[in-house]
Amino acid sequence: MKVRLGEWDAKANVEPLKYIELNVIRVKVNPFFNRANLQNDIAVLTLDQPVNLASAPHVNPVCPANFQANYFGKRYEIYTVINNLSMIHL
Repeated sequence: MKVRLGEWDAKANVEPLKYIELNVIRVKVNPFFNRANLQNDIAVLTLDQPVNLASAPHVNPVCPANFQANYFGKRYEIYTVINNLSMIHL
């Protein structure tokens, strides 16, 4: 499996900054993920090499929320980072 970081449109190749494509060596799905309603739909991907964020201003890390906190009904900017991530199965 590969992941593309910083890609905005997978259907076109007219992006202002080049995406970074890396191999995924491990996927750890949230143990509380519910397939029926997609609750807790997040996973941690371990990549085959580190990402140089200094050379990729269009890629940002995600800091997961506190497990004990209640964020019900609140919106955060995490979705913008997730929208920039595309998976490619080879």
